[in-house]
Amino acid sequence: VDIDIVLFEPANVQQVVDNSTVLSTDSTAPRTLADRFADIVNVKDFGAVGDGVADDTIAIQTAINSGSYIVVPEGDYLVSATPGITLTSKKTLEFYQGAQFRVKPENNPAYQCILVLSATDVTIINPTLVGDRTSNTGTGEWGHGLAIMGGTNVTIINPTVTDMFGDGVYLGRNYSPDGTTFVTVPEIANINTTFIGAITAHNNRRNNVSLISVDGFYADVMNLTKDITGTAPDAGIDFEPNAPAELMTNIYINSINTKGHRGSGTTIGMRNSDGTTPHMSIDIKNITSDDDRDFFFANDGEISGTINIDNLYITRALHGGLQLEKLDNLGAMSITFGKVTVIDCNTSGEGSTRLGSAFALWRNTAATAQPLGGISVEHLYIDSPDSINGVYFADASGTPNIERPITIKYIERIVSAGLAITSSGVINGLDDPFGYLTKVLEPLESSNYPLSLSDYQTVVKTHETKSTVVNLPPIAADNIGYQVKLLMLDATGGLSRVNASASDVLKIDAAVAGQLDTTARGASIELLSTVTGWEVLNISGQWT
Repeated sequence: VDIDIVLFEPANVQQVVDNSTVLSTDSTAPRTLADRFADIVNVKDFGAVGDGVADDTIAIQTAINSGSYIVVPEGDYLVSATPGITLTSKKTLEFYQGAQFRVKPENNPAYQCILVLSATDVTIINPTLVGDRTSNTGTGEWGHGLAIMGGTNVTIINPTVTDMFGDGVYLGRNYSPDGTTFVTVPEIANINTTFIGAITAHNNRRNNVSLISVDGFYADVMNLTKDITGTAPDAGIDFEPNAPAELMTNIYINSINTKGHRGSGTTIGMRNSDGTTPHMSIDIKNITSDDDRDFFFANDGEISGTINIDNLYITRALHGGLQLEKLDNLGAMSITFGKVTVIDCNTSGEGSTRLGSAFALWRNTAATAQPLGGISVEHLYIDSPDSINGVYFADASGTPNIERPITIKYIERIVSAGLAITSSGVINGLDDPFGYLTKVLEPLESSNYPLSLSDYQTVVKTHETKSTVVNLPPIAADNIGYQVKLLMLDATGGLSRVNASASDVLKIDAAVAGQLDTTARGASIELLSTVTGWEVLNISGQWT
């Protein structure tokens, strides 16, 4: 009796068999079992050996060109990375357990071990790729493990990429085989790229993962680690378009875990952006960083769009924890952090207030006429005794901060070696419910310190410079009953009495009649505005 077995498979549905084999089809039509398995091509049937000695490049590429579903049995397959292995449209490449591609040592400065080039509907399952980093004596930085250059509907499942000469995983536009020249025809963005399971990338010489040009990107988990120094940027993951028109849109990542990078664990670099850059959108649920340099965002171009990071947890950063640099021309950007936690950073003892602070935001381009833009932190927790400051904010552009864009909505704790918050500009919307905010220095090292009444309502403030005059706002009918508190940290000299004179000043000077004993750290004085002037409400510390 002849029995014809028919398989009915819905379009774009994958069935996992024995936790390794994925059967898929683009057709909803019934197919016979013989037809189904006729699609499967084994690289060993085309001469691949997998002994780690023979060059299997031609055999593997021939197998890929001969079928739509290609399997790689257990083995160590030596691949000449120039030209490498190229996947075209409607291909599935599956690595069985124990199978890996190893880059053949040839000192190539630029290569792609596996390349998806101008292709649609490509799936790669469980790839394990090992590079030639330890043996390559070239001077380039473009030796990539898995490169997607102009791919649409590309799915990668559980990739592992280690020791590449350049990036472990690279998503960018097409460029020439030597990695030096962009190919503009055809110019295809990477659209709808999905990483299922975990991306495991370790010790790739440049970045473990680089996103250069993407529109529609999803990843479950990225586990990115290094234990040796690489070449710049030397990051865990780098979001960095190479040209203004490149896309950085519709990006969603559930979890990024980085460790051991001498560069940033996560870096978002917009230096190549300008007014023609498309609207960008990045949404990341969780980032954890341990023993990296920092989390780093830099922009000196013109961009618009949103960046949202729900939870950022940084421990033992070499320099600062959260670093945002060159915040120029961000007027159309919204950058939001949910909870930011910074623990035990500045492990290298960085002496710069900018690099050594737990949370640093600054722009240093004096010529810009653009507003600073919107940056918001919902919840801030810093416990970093070696950090020079808790939060450091500086605006050296000379442009007034009309928008007052830096907002910290809830401060749970700030512990640092220096100031809790130091600022040379205006920080707006600080909420300090537990009184952890110990100092705001504004402007930096000023000998005359006038403030408006609205500043006093916003946040507790003090000053550190000797012989400093703090001008209190004049008493008016609508502000009777306001209170001001000054908290002294390791101050020298004394604090003169408050009187109801026309000047209404607090003067910090050693040669005054009335002094507040500041030998006990945290001594304070609280003031109350009355119809007759500012009066002392409460003193913590000995008044002589």
